[in-house]
Amino acid sequence: SAEFFDLVAGTHTATSSGPAVARALAGLDTADGVIVDIGAGTGLVTAAVARALPDAEILACEPATGMRAVLTSRVFGDPDLRRRVTVTDGSAPDLELPDRIGAAILCGVLGHLDAGQREHLWSRLRERLVPGGRVVVELMGVAEPVTLPPARMATAHAGRHRYEWWFSGAPDPEDASAMRLHSAYRVFDAAGEDGAAPLREVHDSYRWIPFGLDRVAEESGLRTRPLTARPGGPPLAVLTPDPITPTEDQP
Repeated sequence: SAEFFDLVAGTHTATSSGPAVARALAGLDTADGVIVDIGAGTGLVTAAVARALPDAEILACEPATGMRAVLTSRVFGDPDLRRRVTVTDGSAPDLELPDRIGAAILCGVLGHLDAGQREHLWSRLRERLVPGGRVVVELMGVAEPVTLPPARMATAHAGRHRYEWWFSGAPDPEDASAMRLHSAYRVFDAAGEDGAAPLREVHDSYRWIPFGLDRVAEESGLRTRPLTARPGGPPLAVLTPDPITPTEDQP
């Protein structure tokens, strides 16, 4: 389903996640450590952070071949990204990490990992995070297994086609702590009549463990400050190894 990812995430990332993550990293000393984007997907957040921090070196890690192909194309198509962004196929929690990390980005990643894998990842990040470093975490907007009836989440047009993304979810019958999340991507003739069958349809399903920022704070061993000024957005927080200086909440 990688060909449809920017349909799913493009508008949300451009207007919400990308700017919010960039603001959470504002003022970061990028000379002391690499920024690591874990589960970088097609690179939408990577590009937003690179624009906000023009001197930062970025390691963008994406294990899925299709996603990584789009990510690599995005990097190669931008001379600035090509100079500063290294793309790897690393997969959490055992991905290769630099010795000194100025910031780590975990958007839509932690729910793919079980408790032991998360503990291992947090341990590795803590020992490499430089003083004053930050971790930015974005979760999904559900904190426990629930049933999500099918809903059309996005529609877009390109040429003669109309694209739709439908999303649903339900508790995993084999694991009470997890959900199965489903996406259906449908391509229609844009000039066709309402109710016409799609020209093609692609389905994707994966396991996700839902939880909230309280568990992130407990498991990470880092000081956690939720960023709350995002009406309707998924939970987002910035984590630091140092005391958090009180500042105005960042959207």
